[in-house]
Amino acid sequence: MTGLLISPFLVHDMKEEAFLLFYVPDSFLTAVFFPLTADPLSGFSLFGTICLVAGAVLAFRKPHKGLLWAPASFAASLAYPALFGIIWKFFWPLSIGFLCIQLGCSFQLFRRSKGTRAAAVPLAIFCATYALWALLVTGLAFGTSQI
Repeated sequence: MTGLLISPFLVHDMKEEAFLLFYVPDSFLTAVFFPLTADPLSGFSLFGTICLVAGAVLAFRKPHKGLLWAPASFAASLAYPALFGIIWKFFWPLSIGFLCIQLGCSFQLFRRSKGTRAAAVPLAIFCATYALWALLVTGLAFGTSQI
């Protein structure tokens, strides 16, 4: 009897998910470090990275506990490829749930950061762009024809 954790099919999927955990941030930051070799979609990720830098600088200048929603949203975006690889048959419900979580985190980030909205807006934009990038790259990596 083959257990769930030692199934060759699952091991192959887990390698692909582990690859995506590093590939999604790497492909997102390619536009910053290699702007001449990037693809046309890299302008989207470049804008998100610029918002991350601006939001981080403003957040360090005036810290507030409401800005902690940005790392929570980013962590959800990092966990999405692994979760998607495990439950890939439920692409649309998982994607809609993921986008709702991201929208909720961005809303909480904006709502709870009174006095530091100048930092919350760029961080929320970064979280949204990174979440959409993770959704796009993960969907394309698993070969779904549904996106």
